[in-house]
Amino acid sequence: MAQVKEVDGQEKIIVAKLRKVREQKDEAAFKSRVRHLIPKIDLSDILLEVNQQLQLTQCFSHVSESGTKMKHVDISILAVLLAEACNIGLSPVAKNSSNSLKYDRLMYVDHQYLRIDTLAAANRRIINAHKKLKSALIWGDGQMASADGIRYVTPKRSLYSRSNPKYFGRGRGITFYNFVSDQYIGFHGMVVAGTLRDSLYLLEGFLNQGSSLEPTQIMTDTAGYSDLVFGLFGLLGFQFSPRIANSQGTKLWRIDSTADYQVLNGVSQNRINLRLIEEHWEDILRVAGSLKSGKVNATELTQALQREGHPTALGKAITEYGKVYKTKHQLRYLSDEIYARQILEQLNKGEARHALCRNIFYGRKGKLYQTYFDGMEEQLNALSLVTNAIIYWNTVYLEKIVTQMQSEGFDCSDDMIGKLSPLMFEHINFVGKYTFQYNEALENGHLRPLDEADEK
Repeated sequence: MAQVKEVDGQEKIIVAKLRKVREQKDEAAFKSRVRHLIPKIDLSDILLEVNQQLQLTQCFSHVSESGTKMKHVDISILAVLLAEACNIGLSPVAKNSSNSLKYDRLMYVDHQYLRIDTLAAANRRIINAHKKLKSALIWGDGQMASADGIRYVTPKRSLYSRSNPKYFGRGRGITFYNFVSDQYIGFHGMVVAGTLRDSLYLLEGFLNQGSSLEPTQIMTDTAGYSDLVFGLFGLLGFQFSPRIANSQGTKLWRIDSTADYQVLNGVSQNRINLRLIEEHWEDILRVAGSLKSGKVNATELTQALQREGHPTALGKAITEYGKVYKTKHQLRYLSDEIYARQILEQLNKGEARHALCRNIFYGRKGKLYQTYFDGMEEQLNALSLVTNAIIYWNTVYLEKIVTQMQSEGFDCSDDMIGKLSPLMFEHINFVGKYTFQYNEALENGHLRPLDEADEK
């Protein structure tokens, strides 16, 4: 996985890519049977069914906090959620034949009911229900999470869009920086102007997320970390575990210049400046206390500690402190394949969730036409809510499928269930005419029948 090599006259640690684990025949057959059994369904029916089980629409109150006299406002809310998440506007879900789905009413509900606070409340309800499911507990205990950004081109001029040819071509865009639990559920998201360095927003998102999940370890890709972030996470007692992808060599740091690290002596010549840490230790502790208590904004603090790319004296001290945690993480990553694979698997969960988001957000060629920050946040959080509703629905039906497959003689051990993912979407119809009518047979927690349940 890693080895010490001489590059340009210097010893360096070269990190090799992890080999992909081959899928076994029994695993392939297991997953194939799952795909055959899971019901084919329209996205609108998923939202209706999840609402029947969790009463999500009860989380959406009028902006004035007064009660509504509108009948069947839940149907209107679900239709607006689908329209926002699919990026198709209200016209495809509007129907003059139904009072709940008339265009003017949908417009009113969109403006008066969909807000960051109501979307967050509904999302917490899904998260709380999902984390209690047996399969979710097999996938993870909620202690690990990953953070990564999904990019959106913004064709309309906006103060929050930035240019970046790599992601937006000739146009401009924004990043939706989101956090995903090891149970696959998304628990926080924030709009970032353009493609500013992810590490600026990592700590803020981690500390400010309002779900019932309390992860203690966060994974990011290589672009999401810096020595300063290592220091801040270490101060707060969290494990920061970015993926190491450096074919040109990675640095290790030492405190004792006379210590003998044997094969690593040549690659650990960089010394940590303890004197600088000691000089600023009281201020470092004040920073930790302010972050923990929420008295300062983590992103603003991170920017203040490295003004225009030049760290302040306090920023340098925290950076030196971070090198301790960075070196410990690197040594573990290089020597413990299980640890390295955990990071890769968690990042893959985030990437797979992004793929699901892109399939939901299919309208207008996946481009974001909101021009104001609040509109961007509300629409992309509506997308996150609908994505989590799909994950919850898939997990519920995966458990029903596993019960069916046990009776068919399949190996349904925890190890095999752990190889499943609730991010599948081939069985979901995202495009077409949308109907919003509850199936009374699914009241009180009843589930729809599986597909091909009698076929082995």
